[in-house]
Amino acid sequence: MISLLEYKEVLKKYSITDCAIRTKDIFMFIGSEILTDEEIDEYDEGNYDLATRPKRVIVFFREPFEDGRQWFYDDLIGWHTCRIGATNHPKSHSITIASDDLEDRVYVTGSGPAHEDTRIQAIARGGVRRGAITRLKTIDGWLYFCGGRRTIAKRLDESSWISLVGTLPVLDTGDTIRNITEAGFSDIDGFSENDLYAAGGHGDVWHFNGQQWRAIAFPSNQTLKSMCCGGDGKVYISGYEAETYMGRDNKWKKIYSGGISTGFRDMVWFGDRVWCTNDYGVWTIYKGKVKRADLPANIEACAGHLYVNDGVMLLAGLSGAAFCEDGEWTLLFNSFTMNKLVEIDEHEG
Repeated sequence: MISLLEYKEVLKKYSITDCAIRTKDIFMFIGSEILTDEEIDEYDEGNYDLATRPKRVIVFFREPFEDGRQWFYDDLIGWHTCRIGATNHPKSHSITIASDDLEDRVYVTGSGPAHEDTRIQAIARGGVRRGAITRLKTIDGWLYFCGGRRTIAKRLDESSWISLVGTLPVLDTGDTIRNITEAGFSDIDGFSENDLYAAGGHGDVWHFNGQQWRAIAFPSNQTLKSMCCGGDGKVYISGYEAETYMGRDNKWKKIYSGGISTGFRDMVWFGDRVWCTNDYGVWTIYKGKVKRADLPANIEACAGHLYVNDGVMLLAGLSGAAFCEDGEWTLLFNSFTMNKLVEIDEHEG
């Protein structure tokens, strides 16, 4: 799905650190420049800021252009750690956000020229952000973000975000609610805009009914990392070492005791089950059972990040990218294979 020429131009010096789906035919990626040996030494000595290494917003079109090209990119120089998401409303856009101390840079692509949008300000400066943004999520075609100090917001349009925190209490270190010591939400998902869940901290789970937030009595005080509102009407929440719970409202059941050192980074509903991933593999949850996904080796090698939109699931990570549609997986590229071909090409050249 990628030519050697396009790989050398777009992806050769970059690793995938996030992904999103604008439409079933347009996939988005964040590429972070691979460090040289000298930069690694500088980083180890504290003289290199890893967060600001060069970034690249990469787009793949399933339908080739007249010249045969399918891969394109825009460089973001000096941006901090980036996250990417997608929205279908009011237009189809991909949104890249890089968090800084008091504001977030925003880069918009699709439905017109790519451009940097108005920055997202902290509440202290009249904005919608209480703390650092930790997750972007497409819910009912709209883009939401969550983050530190129980931040929740929804994108309405260009330069327009609305805070959804309402009367949601600010969470700071030392908050007495269930002895929480980590402040903020790590993930958000929902069945609709009037049925949202947010989770983070040490067992800190809340529900939004479209008007107000309500604290959920969650049965664990483990650090929560990821969540998914499933097509089966259940909510799945996972935390430290992938300890996972299934339930809704105030009724929850532990379905997995964990033991996976890095836990699940992303959880999404696709087909008839939950899909979970980290840098080391892909898992599924089906009828309350967690197990390793039965995937071809070249597809599982793409583990790292998951995104679902428009009937397609995208899997992307340090070793490549692949997507699933109608039960069929398609490999977009494998970094190891492509790098070998680059070496051969450059040696022969």
